[in-house]
Amino acid sequence: MAKDASDGDRQSELVLSHKGVGDVLRAQGENAAALAEYKVTFDIAAKLAARDSHNAQWQHDLAVMHEKLGVMHQLQNDVPAALADYRACLAVREGLAAADPTNLATQSDLAASHFNIGDVLSTSDVAGALVEHRAALAITEALVAKDSTRAAWQRDLAESHQTIGRLLRTQGHSTAALAELHAALALLEKLRSADPTNEELQSDVAKLRLELKS
Repeated sequence: MAKDASDGDRQSELVLSHKGVGDVLRAQGENAAALAEYKVTFDIAAKLAARDSHNAQWQHDLAVMHEKLGVMHQLQNDVPAALADYRACLAVREGLAAADPTNLATQSDLAASHFNIGDVLSTSDVAGALVEHRAALAITEALVAKDSTRAAWQRDLAESHQTIGRLLRTQGHSTAALAELHAALALLEKLRSADPTNEELQSDVAKLRLELKS
């Protein structure tokens, strides 16, 4: 048992190491090399997760690597591969959320998975994208209700409202779209008031106001 634990620790360290290298390569624009590194990382993470389905950290690492592969496939416009990885990521996170329903970080990850799937679907299946984005919205609303001090969750909630609003506009649902966009604006303005020197928030508010006038 001690030997297995030690080997598991070493493999976990390899996951972190390879993932870190992949992240650096991606930041440098070396996407092909980053993808190769992520695939190596995924193989290690998948073996660890299969070894112990109750090890939350190993399951979390597997979900993260599915997500990173999904991002890379999305950058390559490989929609089927991106969806496959994002959906696999969602499945793992659903398992983690079911095992620990009070873990707010896991809930936030779950919302992100729904958002990622919706993002991919938005160009080909608006109805399907709306289902995913509304799922992300519902989870994030629950998170904000539990802790309204988390600016990142407020920002995620605004992004979900804004994305849903834009999708509804493409379907011709102008009234519902405006309601979502105004909800996003209200959240962004609240965040800007709390952080008035944040230039990114200033820009986002200005852009959304222009979008609402169009």
